[in-house]
Amino acid sequence: MSDNIKKSPWISIWTNPGPTIRDIIDTNPKLAFRSLSFIYGLSFLLPYTISLAVYLKSYLFLSFLLPLIIAPFFGALLIYFYSWILRFTGKWLGGKAPKEHVRAAFAWSCVPLLPQIFLTILVFLLAFQAGNETASLVGAVMIIPVSILQFALGIWSIVILINNIAETQKFSGARAFGNWALYLAIVVIVYFTAFLSFFLISNLFH
Repeated sequence: MSDNIKKSPWISIWTNPGPTIRDIIDTNPKLAFRSLSFIYGLSFLLPYTISLAVYLKSYLFLSFLLPLIIAPFFGALLIYFYSWILRFTGKWLGGKAPKEHVRAAFAWSCVPLLPQIFLTILVFLLAFQAGNETASLVGAVMIIPVSILQFALGIWSIVILINNIAETQKFSGARAFGNWALYLAIVVIVYFTAFLSFFLISNLFH
């Protein structure tokens, strides 16, 4: 086992993603998959459930409990789906990495989403106290820097993913970016098609 794994990939993935993901896929591509699935699933679900609770001004506890239960399964499903698209588009550029390696590359790019989860909880807890004048003022002051930090963490997650793609697929930086851009385009098309289909079908019953 190499130095990156000994130093904990949870830390080294932030600043040294290429060698870190190489160590992971060479030793155990499934390393921490359940934990990473939980992080990804929770980061995806939590904003929606808490937003609904804030809007309804109730069910705050339930808005935390439900994502905690569903997150590991939902996150794993998303990682499997998105990494499949990532590998599929990577083949267009000559990528030959095994699916387990691409899945690990995607999963480990989710590490920056962990602090993002705590920032999401902080923002929405403040928003839930919107009826309180002091809490509203504090929330208004904090929302901009917290949002900037959340955005920066999201960008860094993409940076890690592109570096992981480059390492697992043995791509140049430009080709890895192209793989990510193709993946993003396919994801957007899939979601747009699903939304449009839902809209058209719902109109048939009105």
